[in-house]
Amino acid sequence: ISSRVQARLEPTAAEQARRLLDTHVRRLVEHVGGTVDGVTHMTWGIGDPAFAVDVARECQAVWPNEDMPQLTIIEADFPHSPMPRVEFTAVLPPRAVQ
Repeated sequence: ISSRVQARLEPTAAEQARRLLDTHVRRLVEHVGGTVDGVTHMTWGIGDPAFAVDVARECQAVWPNEDMPQLTIIEADFPHSPMPRVEFTAVLPPRAVQ
């Protein structure tokens, strides 16, 4: 499974990243029968290099050990908002999607 999601715009990068992780990434993966433990790679787009710290900190909160997915953070010139956006890839267990 892979998806690109953007939450509603939050007042801070940390809140945006938290919302994307907790409500969008987690809910989408669980909806199709997986868990966030199956997330293998996350590519975050940020409009301001200062947001990289917030994104990394929020990911550490979800995956606090060596099981954290590969994390790529890129600076991108977003036309509507500099807030973080995420694209992720997850591997689902067999028969997760029916």
